[in-house]
Amino acid sequence: MNRLKRKLNKPPGYKKPKPSKEFYRYEDDQSRQRNIDLITMYLDKETPCGYWITKDHPDNEYQFLHRGEKRRWVSKTTRKRFAYPTKEQAMYNYIKRKERHALILSARLDEVKIRLTRAYNDHKIMTK
Repeated sequence: MNRLKRKLNKPPGYKKPKPSKEFYRYEDDQSRQRNIDLITMYLDKETPCGYWITKDHPDNEYQFLHRGEKRRWVSKTTRKRFAYPTKEQAMYNYIKRKERHALILSARLDEVKIRLTRAYNDHKIMTK
């Protein structure tokens, strides 16, 4: 059985060829410094409709992309994508995501203020 599981040894100094296409995504830094991180991903496989991308690079150890995913599919044609072929498109997408994030948080804050006002008014009625 061991004879069937033959490993192919790569010649000394062999490196996996560098992927020809890079994809970019800006994300929030998870520390308190509030920096914006540029994440570079690499083409794993191209399909007629999109790309399979990964963070795996010959110079780096294997990393997960998002929520434990090893690879992620990105469409060639959709407007909203996980990663973009240019840094300018990636920054534009980051700005749009943060504008939407701010809008959602603003609506939540307004809702909390309304509920807090109702709670204060109910408390005043109960204490009279």
